[in-house]
Amino acid sequence: MLCSMTNSIVPSSDSALTSERYVDRWKLAFGFWLDSFDSPRTRENYNRSWRMFQQFTNGAHPGEIEPEHVRLWKHHLREQHSEATVNLRLSAVSSFYRFVNKHYAYLRDDNPCEGIQHMTVNPYGKSTYLVDDQDVELLTSIALTNWRGYRDRAALLLFLTLGVRLDAVVSATLDDVRQQGNVTFFHYKNKGNKDIEKRLPANAAQAVHQWLAIRPEQDGTLFLLKRRSLQDMIKRRLDAVFGAGHGIHVHSLRHTAAVNADNEGARFGEVMAMLDHSSARVTAVYLDHIKRDSADKVAAKLDRRYD
Repeated sequence: MLCSMTNSIVPSSDSALTSERYVDRWKLAFGFWLDSFDSPRTRENYNRSWRMFQQFTNGAHPGEIEPEHVRLWKHHLREQHSEATVNLRLSAVSSFYRFVNKHYAYLRDDNPCEGIQHMTVNPYGKSTYLVDDQDVELLTSIALTNWRGYRDRAALLLFLTLGVRLDAVVSATLDDVRQQGNVTFFHYKNKGNKDIEKRLPANAAQAVHQWLAIRPEQDGTLFLLKRRSLQDMIKRRLDAVFGAGHGIHVHSLRHTAAVNADNEGARFGEVMAMLDHSSARVTAVYLDHIKRDSADKVAAKLDRRYD
């Protein structure tokens, strides 16, 4: 179904582009643009970005937007948001104009975002991961005295063994666990809405089945947790083991899986496949720990001279 058009796209009454036919075609372009994305999350983020841009420009008609509007908005965003968020907002607006250029060139055949440089950012450059068996310490800290303990351990093992993203665990349903003989498979949607199914390793499979055996009957989700409540659960478990200010985040679990796989001798391509990466560059950033660990080992050797 065609996405509904937000009022923010409609030009102000004093705009030179207010003919009903012209406005309707901008609405149509906007709706088809949002519908061109398979991921509901992408549609939501891009729609929100456009709303923010329209608010910043006081509802200026999209046909009247100039590069200077975009430059000023970028400067405004930089004062309030991270580099990655700024780039997301700019990409959304630029994407809309590229769509118009391609499919509705009679409305506009240029992109006011063209030439506006994105912020320099390494999306994984500040990623942390669990070291010195901290992952084992985290798992063993969970007491299996009630259903929440079984649930939390099973969810954490999916992160630490499959290297999945948060959305894969949040959106998992009972139907996403498939049994084939004595083998258990876990189905999820990758970034970009691509269907993935992976075999659960022994400990993770056992933990999931133990959880399912005592899972309360509520809704059809696998772990009975929404996105925020899953994040809160992980933070609470980390705080209990490492105290406040530990600097470990939900994404650290996925990064830990990549680091551990590399330490266990997995080939680069195998780590890349585990993480569902389409870019080798991104996987390389995850594994940048090799240089840091090497430096740490040298420092430790020097330190032992002074025992």
